[in-house]
Amino acid sequence: MRETPEQLKQLLANAYKDIKAASKLAEKDLKRPMYHFRAPGQWMDDPNGGIWHNGYYHMFYCWNPNSYAQRAGMVYKTAERIWDPDSEDWTGGVGVWGHARSKDLIHWEHLPIAIYPDIDKGEHFIWFGCTRINKKGVPMAFYTAVGPDRRPEDTADQWAAIGDEDMIHWTPYENNPVLTYSANGDTRLGEWRDPFILEENGKTYMILGGTRLPKDEHGYPAISLYEAMNDDYTEWKFKGILFEYKDVKTPSIECPNIAKFKDKWVIFISPHKEVEYFVGQADLENCTFTVEAHDYYDFSNQFYATNILTEDNGRKIMWGSIVDTFKDSVGWQCCLSLPRILDLDEEKNILMQRPAPELETLRGEKYSVDCELTEEPRKVQEISGGTFEIEMTIEGQDGNGLELVCGDYHMPVCFENGKLRAADVVFPVHETEDGVHHIHIFVDKMITDIYVDEKDCCTRIIEPVYENTVIEISGSGRCSMNIWKLNADGLFTESELYQNASQLD
Repeated sequence: MRETPEQLKQLLANAYKDIKAASKLAEKDLKRPMYHFRAPGQWMDDPNGGIWHNGYYHMFYCWNPNSYAQRAGMVYKTAERIWDPDSEDWTGGVGVWGHARSKDLIHWEHLPIAIYPDIDKGEHFIWFGCTRINKKGVPMAFYTAVGPDRRPEDTADQWAAIGDEDMIHWTPYENNPVLTYSANGDTRLGEWRDPFILEENGKTYMILGGTRLPKDEHGYPAISLYEAMNDDYTEWKFKGILFEYKDVKTPSIECPNIAKFKDKWVIFISPHKEVEYFVGQADLENCTFTVEAHDYYDFSNQFYATNILTEDNGRKIMWGSIVDTFKDSVGWQCCLSLPRILDLDEEKNILMQRPAPELETLRGEKYSVDCELTEEPRKVQEISGGTFEIEMTIEGQDGNGLELVCGDYHMPVCFENGKLRAADVVFPVHETEDGVHHIHIFVDKMITDIYVDEKDCCTRIIEPVYENTVIEISGSGRCSMNIWKLNADGLFTESELYQNASQLD
C-alpha cells in the first residue's frame, strides 16, 4: 500500500538511523571499494550537482537513505514500463540528494542530507540534476521531482532548491516547480528529466533529456534547450530541440551533459545502454547542433549517468555512476567512477580522458617490469589488499596482455581479434601510429577502471580481489609495466554536522 504523507515523514525522520546502522555493516564488508566515491551506506546512485565552491569540491548524489536493497524511484523501469507506486521499490524508501565535499578529489567529508522530498507537495523522489551559482551569487540545485502523480513518462516537473553560502543547508524554492510541461508549448516530450545547466556568451541555458513524441519520423530521443530569463534562474524559456538521436531502439536520452572545448562542443548522453558522445558545432541562440563525430565514452553498460564539474581554470572533471548490482554487498550498494579529466583532440574529433592526477597521491610501494613477453604466462607481482594501479605499455597484438588471478577468479586485460578484452567486455580501441598502446588500470576490490591511450575506457564490476592477487603477463614483443599498491585507508570521514544530524528539519 502507498504510504500516507505522515508515514513518509516518519520514514524520512528515521533516515539517519537507517543510514548509521547500514554504515556499520558496510565498514565491515571487505569487498567494498575503498577509493571510489561512495555514500556512508545504503543504496546510492547518480552523481549530481558537482561544483567547485569556496575552496571545496562538492559532490551531490541520488540516494535511498532507508535501504541498500532497493534503488528507490525506478518503479516504472520494468519490461512493461508500468508506473506502480505500490511496488517494493517505491515503498522501500524515498529519494534524496546525499552530499560530501573535498579539497583534493580524494579525501571526502560526508555532510548532512542536502535535499529531500517535500512530501506535502506530492514529491517522493528527487532525481538527477545539477548545481549552479545564479547571477545573484546564490547556490541553486535543479532536479527532476517525481511522485505518485508525477510519472516520469509524462508528468514529471523540474524543481529547484536554494542553498546557503556553504551549500550545507537547502530549502525548496517557494514557487516550485520552475519548469513544467507547459513550457514546451506544442512540442510533446516524454521521459522529460535530468536538467544540466551551462553558460555561453553571457547567457545561461539548461538542457533536459527525454523523447520527442510521437516516435515516428518526427519523434526521437531528444535533448531540449531552455534559456534563463532572469538572474535568479527561476524563469526559463523553451528554445527548441537541440539534439535528436535517431535510434528508435533507445527509449530516451537520460542525464545529458554538454561541454565546450575551444571551438567545438561535446554532447554526452546516457541512452539506457553504454554512454555515448557526439562532437560538433553548437549554436545555442538558434538551438542547433551539427554532429561531426560520434563515439562511445565508456564501453561498459555498468557505467552511466555522467556529470561534469568545470573548475574556474576551465578544467573539466567527469564522474559516472557504477550502477549494476554489487553481488553480496552488505550495508551498501553502488558507488561512482574515478574522476576523469576531459579534453578534446579537435583535429581528430576524439574525446581525451584520463584519470585525475590527484589519484597519484594514493601511490605507495612501486614495482617495475621491462621484459620480452612469452606465450607462457609469467608472474610479475603478487599484491594483497585489492587496491592497486597498473600502467602498461604493450604492442596491440592478439594474445598480448595481462591477467589478474585471485583464487579461482581470472580477469584478463588482453588483445584478441583486434580488440581489447577487459574482464568480460570486448571493445575496439583507437589505432596508434606504431601499434603500441598505453593501458592504465585501476583495481579497487570489486571495480576496475581501464583507460587505453587516454581515449577508450571501460569501467567494470569484477569478482572481489581483496585477497592476494597475482599479476601475470604473456604474449610477444616487449612490455613495460609499473605497479603501485594504493594507500586507500581513511579517505572518507563524517563531518561534525553529519554526526550530529538526527532528523530532517
